[in-house]
Amino acid sequence: IWIICFLYSFYNVYNSGNDLHHEGLLEKHDLVNGWEILARSKDVSDSDWVLWTAFLYKLMPWILAHLISCELVRYWNVEAIPVCHVAITALVLHFHFPMATSLLLITQFLLFYLVTKTKSRFMVWMLGICFLIMFNSVPTALREYYITHYDAITLSTICLGWFLIRCIDFALSELDNDTSDFKKFLDFTAYAFYLPCFFLGPFIPYDFFINKVYAKYEAWNWHRIKKLIFDISKYCLWYHIYETASHYFYCHSMHFNPQVLVPLGLWTLSGVGLCMAQFFFIKYVVIYGSSIAVARAEGYPVPAHPKCVNRIYRYSDMWRNFDRGFYLFIFRCIYQPICGASNPRLYKKLYASFICFCFVFIWHGINFTVFFWCILNYFGLTMEALWNVSKRSHLYSLVKVHLSKSNMRRLHAVVASPLWIMAIISNFIFFGGHNLGVIYVQEIVKGSWLAGLTLLVIAYCMSQISIETDNLQEKGYLTSINHWKSF
Repeated sequence: IWIICFLYSFYNVYNSGNDLHHEGLLEKHDLVNGWEILARSKDVSDSDWVLWTAFLYKLMPWILAHLISCELVRYWNVEAIPVCHVAITALVLHFHFPMATSLLLITQFLLFYLVTKTKSRFMVWMLGICFLIMFNSVPTALREYYITHYDAITLSTICLGWFLIRCIDFALSELDNDTSDFKKFLDFTAYAFYLPCFFLGPFIPYDFFINKVYAKYEAWNWHRIKKLIFDISKYCLWYHIYETASHYFYCHSMHFNPQVLVPLGLWTLSGVGLCMAQFFFIKYVVIYGSSIAVARAEGYPVPAHPKCVNRIYRYSDMWRNFDRGFYLFIFRCIYQPICGASNPRLYKKLYASFICFCFVFIWHGINFTVFFWCILNYFGLTMEALWNVSKRSHLYSLVKVHLSKSNMRRLHAVVASPLWIMAIISNFIFFGGHNLGVIYVQEIVKGSWLAGLTLLVIAYCMSQISIETDNLQEKGYLTSINHWKSF
């Protein structure tokens, strides 16, 4: 049922996109001439994809230079690795970014290095919060001076965000460390200015990274070369899948025109959300995967690329398995210190989660869309936590005794179904803005009881599929994609 509904909603997006394009109801600049072999227009309205992949293309020769130079330095004098990292990254900043970006990065680097001398977590977080608030005003402030460098400013904002959490992680990790100041400075330099993950992520924890920085040189054998080629080829394939799909599914352009979406019905509206979620997943597989491939070739412990969003039915799994690096930062630096004990009470968990989402809200950008998205995610995680607590109740034990294993699984899927629908709504808000999310909710509420029941059945089927894929992975039938065993 789920597969049929999934394909049908995608067909509606494909069909409606064609009709809207031919009728001239989509913005002209959203669609350009595509590949000649496909003889179709291509949707280029996903500005993040266009900007990030174009920048990734510019980065390729620099990353190759980084890989070669670092391997040579590791062979001759591994202690010089920090110098190699900062030299290559500084050249990229010089040729592709405004001077203000470099000055902000240097200022941030030096202040976080100095704040470690205070031995105070409070001071580290105060400095981090100050930078977070400042970075939310950086795009506006810099655009006044760099009107013609909008792409560079947008990339600068992303880069500063990733740089900030690396600085916070370093500072918190080194507070109680008695390493010499010079050694600490070199380690921080090697970690903070590591090129493959510098601009677009993903995040690698300082403790994991620093253990491999000064590893001895290992000769490149055929297996290592083959692994790097395979990884790069895999992410190139995903890139072309995204580009090909952009010729057939105009969901990004469609979501900018909610007034033309509503008359198309709930199937098309839902399909746009599902389609955008799939594009979002592939986008991060390509962007993160490219960095992960190089970092893995150098021997660094790296996160797995995101898990497919269309096989995740729990909020906690979505956060844990999509952006694994960012989740690990949130968990280790915010959630765990607040919870403290190994078995914290529920109120502590909820409070820690609330603080985590406050950070996520500011880090992603202070606006209504991110605010509503965070609220829905926090509410979903709270409901999931309450459900987990209820599993320890006497009533749940009685139900478990009287129901078979299959029926208990069905009960879990039924309980998860409304939360999955709420997750879809939060995705609508995150991908298309809070206005589109409101429209989707209104269409569900205004729809017939049959439409609501159909949505619940689809959500139930989705939950069953997710439970089954999780079970298969636990049994080893599906390859585990968690490369961080300690996580």
